[in-house]
Amino acid sequence: MLTALPLSTWIGNDRTGPGSRFAAPSPAFQQEVTMKLIDRLSAGFAFLAGTMVFLLIAVMIFEVVSRYVFGSPTLWAGDLTYMLGGALFLCAAAFCLKEDGHVSIDFLVLMLPERLRSGIGAVLLLTLALPSFSAISYVAVAKALRAYERGEVDPVSAFAPQLWPFYAALAAGMVMLTAQILVTGLRASLKAAGRDG
Repeated sequence: MLTALPLSTWIGNDRTGPGSRFAAPSPAFQQEVTMKLIDRLSAGFAFLAGTMVFLLIAVMIFEVVSRYVFGSPTLWAGDLTYMLGGALFLCAAAFCLKEDGHVSIDFLVLMLPERLRSGIGAVLLLTLALPSFSAISYVAVAKALRAYERGEVDPVSAFAPQLWPFYAALAAGMVMLTAQILVTGLRASLKAAGRDG
């Protein structure tokens, strides 16, 4: 025989309150999950950038064959080349930061203790880079939205492609880089504090 359960069993019981056998995730756990999610998104953006490399190569080969073999150059290859090149550069930037792949002159910094190095990195990332890249990301997103709303096209191109997909890719790459700067800065600060686990 079925028995009716009280409504509170189904609604309003988050199962994480006092006396519950389920504990709410700690803020440190939530922070680590969020940081790992951003790391995975960075890797996804890098994969997208890698795909753009192959598209860029295909466009350039098509243009060369079209121009020199068939004597019929395309109107769109130049535009697509700069758009793919710019987009892949910014889409790969967050992953490059995550993997510590950016060019740096670190011969002096390597002489410092590791915790001090991490502290310096955290301060620079969180106080200089993060606010700067946040502002640039804001402008990039606004520019992409404005280009979409106005139907902007490239004014110097005979092909005149819509610019919003290019601007949107740049904006997405900037937002991802900004998020990765935050994660890298937080990890550096934890390492400087000796809590890198």
